[in-house]
Formats: sequence, structure tokens, C-alpha cells
Amino acid sequence: MLRCCDRWCIEKANSCYRFKSTSDLVVSRHVCLRSSCERKLTLSLGGNDAELTNILNQCVFQWAVLSQLQVIQANAIIAVDAAYHFLEGTDFAVYGRGCENQLDRSQAIIEGSVFSSAVDSVISAAKAKLGPGSVYLQTPLDDRS
Repeated sequence: MLRCCDRWCIEKANSCYRFKSTSDLVVSRHVCLRSSCERKLTLSLGGNDAELTNILNQCVFQWAVLSQLQVIQANAIIAVDAAYHFLEGTDFAVYGRGCENQLDRSQAIIEGSVFSSAVDSVISAAKAKLGPGSVYLQTPLDDRS
């Protein structure tokens, strides 16, 4: 059940809250408002695309972290032992990047033109869906500006 203190939100419960998580910053998946009179919208963009889960794995929680030797061994075992063929296609190198390499990779993704363009597209589409009297706020992408 939706609980919301905002009276407008309670009245519009069917359109008040929708959680959409996806990769590739696809506008049609992120911006799925029902009409052009939406008053509230929160977007959190780019975590999947910038490999946030890999950062959390390599640098914080270390759910699945492999050494370079373990990556080589995993790939070799899959190639020669039929019992492990179900793992074919698994990119074990992702688990052997290490924290610094993963941070560098994610930073390169974020600084890339594809990422920036996709984020701008999603924001533009979302702004177009906001109704009259809506306020648009955007937090800075970094604190260097």
C-alpha cells in the first residue's frame, strides 16, 4: 500500500510512485509518466551504466573478487571441463579488475560522450513531461564547478 503525506499524492496514488530501473539510459523506460501534468518526479540516473555494482563489489563489499590468476584459472576450467560449460560467456575479468581499475573504468564511462548524451536525453524528456507550476531542480554532477 502506498503511504504518502502529500494530499495530491494520495489522490493520484496510481501515478504517484513508479520505480523503474534499467541500464542504457533509455528514455522510454525511465520517463513513463502518464500525462504532461505530473508535478513531481525524481530521477536517479546512470548508476547501472557507470557500473556502480562493480564499484561496490570491487571497492566496498567484495562479494565476488578474483585475483588475475583466479580469472585465468576460471576461464581455463570452463574451456576444458564440461561440468562448467554453464559458465561460458561469464566475463570473469570483471571480477578481477580491482578497485582502482574499476574506478578508472567507471570514471571513463561517466566522462564519455555517450553517457552524457544519454543522461541529457532522459532529463530533457522528463522535463517535457512536467506540468505547469512544476519546479525543476538538478544537483551538480560534481562539486568542482
